[in-house]
Amino acid sequence: MTDTNPAEALVSRRVCADDTENPPPGAVVGAWSSERAQVWVAGSCDTAGAPMEADTIHDLASVTKLVTTCTLMALVSRGDLDLDWPVSRHISWSGPDPTTRQLLQHRAGLLPWQPLHHAARRSADVHALVPALPRGGPMDLAFAYSDLSFITLGAVVEAITGHPLDVSLSELVTRPLGLGLHYRPSFDSPHDAHSVAESALDESWEERMIATGQPYAVHLAPDPQLSPVTRRPGPIGGTVHDGNAFHAMGGVSGHAGLFGTVPDLVSLGQALLDTTHGLWSSDVVEEFTTPGPDPLQALGFRVRPLPRGRLAWHPGFTGTALGVRLGGEPAVIAMATNRHLQDGAPVPTDRLWEHVLQSEATGSLLPNPTEVHP
Repeated sequence: MTDTNPAEALVSRRVCADDTENPPPGAVVGAWSSERAQVWVAGSCDTAGAPMEADTIHDLASVTKLVTTCTLMALVSRGDLDLDWPVSRHISWSGPDPTTRQLLQHRAGLLPWQPLHHAARRSADVHALVPALPRGGPMDLAFAYSDLSFITLGAVVEAITGHPLDVSLSELVTRPLGLGLHYRPSFDSPHDAHSVAESALDESWEERMIATGQPYAVHLAPDPQLSPVTRRPGPIGGTVHDGNAFHAMGGVSGHAGLFGTVPDLVSLGQALLDTTHGLWSSDVVEEFTTPGPDPLQALGFRVRPLPRGRLAWHPGFTGTALGVRLGGEPAVIAMATNRHLQDGAPVPTDRLWEHVLQSEATGSLLPNPTEVHP
């Protein structure tokens, strides 16, 4: 194992902070620059030990938020959306009325997370439930990362386009760019089913969150008129790991649910750098990737300053991430792992990502990637 293969590094114990953590069984890392493009692969994609491949399909988890963000970029570029319109202009809303900009910045005052399937089993019911929940804090006071914000943004997309979210994302982003990103993967053959990485052994992670109230207090009690959700037997593969997306929203949401390959993610990153496709303008990319009130958060994208330019990126709970270097030599880096597919505590996604950014193979694309300016 050498640093020249960052995927091999991720499946080694080098990424573990102590003996209580376990590295992911498999990993894929992709990188692109004006000089080269490469994909590195290591380990296995499922509990049966099938090898991870460059074209293995992964549950992208919260990297879905970046595709939702790109869909909103397309709507802004077409003149169909003003980021400073209140959300009530698009959807039914009660209480403090955030703007699309505040939702993208995670400054809408919404709770980070709730087990929405306690009280809703359809997307329409989820969208009605979110504004009725207690607020996490005042609007525009501070950054508070929120799945509920991006669930709401999915509803905004549907209201503007008049189409379901999966259709809107396909028509506005993935199909024009020729990307294989999709919700609810379908399998035309047994081989297709085996091309999807398993994402977790079971749903115990969310069950612990509900039972302990950690890391988020649970405000939503189960509706006695609804049957308890049927937990999926493990391992989980081919259906979205996120409990709200799967149990309450049919696998389609603005915050989670997309599947795709690492090369798909790299291609999406390239489309943010080269806007000749016409889906969004370079000015819109600049607006969406420039920090606002919070120095490390832009519109949908997280941002890290670099000595030259900045890294616009986002992680996913399943062990995925996509980053794009803007304002310097253009570069794209993407990562996918199955960090939950083993017993014990998994290595956090952010630590896996740091290891990729600092590896010999990708570090030359992002000089001093961990430098954060005050």
